[in-house]
Amino acid sequence: MESANSVVITIGEIVVDWISTDIGLGFKESTEFHRALGGNATNVSVAVSRLGGSSRLIAKIGADLHSDLVRTKLIEEKVDLDFLYVDSKYPTANCYGIRDASDEAIYYNWPKPNAALMLCEDDITYDAFNGASFIHATGISLTIEPRKTAVLKALEMARSKSVLVSFDASFPTDSLDSIDDAKEAMLLADLIKINLTELLYWTGLPENSVAKHLADLRQANFALSDPNVAELKNAIDAFMKNYTPIAVLLTFGPHGSMVVTEKFAVYSAPIAVESICSIGAGDAYIGAVMFCLTERQVNKQTILNFSESEWQQVATFANAVGALATKHVSAVGSLPTKYEVEQLLNVDRANAAR
Repeated sequence: MESANSVVITIGEIVVDWISTDIGLGFKESTEFHRALGGNATNVSVAVSRLGGSSRLIAKIGADLHSDLVRTKLIEEKVDLDFLYVDSKYPTANCYGIRDASDEAIYYNWPKPNAALMLCEDDITYDAFNGASFIHATGISLTIEPRKTAVLKALEMARSKSVLVSFDASFPTDSLDSIDDAKEAMLLADLIKINLTELLYWTGLPENSVAKHLADLRQANFALSDPNVAELKNAIDAFMKNYTPIAVLLTFGPHGSMVVTEKFAVYSAPIAVESICSIGAGDAYIGAVMFCLTERQVNKQTILNFSESEWQQVATFANAVGALATKHVSAVGSLPTKYEVEQLLNVDRANAAR
């Protein structure tokens, strides 16, 4: 039986992923694809469950061959599907991920409309929040109705139930009509995950400074107090002031991550693994953060009182989960167990001690 407030809810995108294994080829040229569970809500749910936590998915699929695959795989992953809805009018969403020469993915969702987009306001009920510690959503899920209204309703209901809100600020810049909705979600969020490029988008951080800051991260004693990164610090400070979360989780891909609160900033160095594909690493990271905080049975006040060392432990664990998630071509293929994470951290500590 689950302990009180132990469930991490994810809401939004649920798809069948088709990830191209032909790196550097366009959609027309790619011929080899790996099929797997996908979508931000799915990825985070599976990440939490693999680590040993309890996860619950609020999403919608069709009544077709693909939905059978999704449901079967999620049951195997022990994700709570009580609020996974079926819409027989629309097909299960599929997503094609095409990887360029630098392993950045370009996504093509098909067909449109699809069931994942049809999550609606009436699907969101208070029962879904029973025993919940967190709810997590992303900006991607706010780009189209009726799902946009459903997700925002869920975040507002979570706040009314004292369920902590996590939001991934990733956002397709061609969906400008939903910018205000993403801002509304960030104002509701206790945790906001964002990467450098997204910070650029939301704050106006100069584009040519991103590469410079990534280079700064490779320095042994990186700190926001360094005058060389004052521009980055100002951007983060402005973001914190605008949206007032408990913490901003700033991810740098293979360069590590940083937790920024009103009181301090903690940088966590990357953990090296043999990486195959970076798709889904950010979802793995935020899933790991929520798992760690839920395992500590936190509430809003206790997170506000977290020390630098406590956030350092959480961020280091999440870095390891994100790193291990890159060892497979799909977003869920190499999501680790807690034991696998601890094994990697032991090796990392041993290497650092040499």
